[in-house]
Amino acid sequence: MIRAPIGSLDDWEYTPSLALLFTIHRHNKAETARTEIPMPSTPSGRYHHYKGNPYTVIGTARHSETLEELVVYRQEYGDQALWVRPLSMFLETVLIGSEQIPRFKKIADV
Repeated sequence: MIRAPIGSLDDWEYTPSLALLFTIHRHNKAETARTEIPMPSTPSGRYHHYKGNPYTVIGTARHSETLEELVVYRQEYGDQALWVRPLSMFLETVLIGSEQIPRFKKIADV
């Protein structure tokens, strides 16, 4: 049974039904956010990591739980594995010696 609140959340009687109601509300808010937030755009293409290895950006994605923006890319060496990295990290610069350089530098369109 769920009682109507009188003054604060402390006035709610906790029941499994109430827990389910809050879970559904949280899920619906996340679903709404997924459809309302535009997908980030990272130009596809070939990139070099600052350590020298080549990668191809396939596209962008969003984490299903946190909605974090991610870049999906493939290494162009070895087993050509797929990787994801937070967009903010993909676009950041790194300090090498006294110089700030991009973590990934675009070298060609695909």
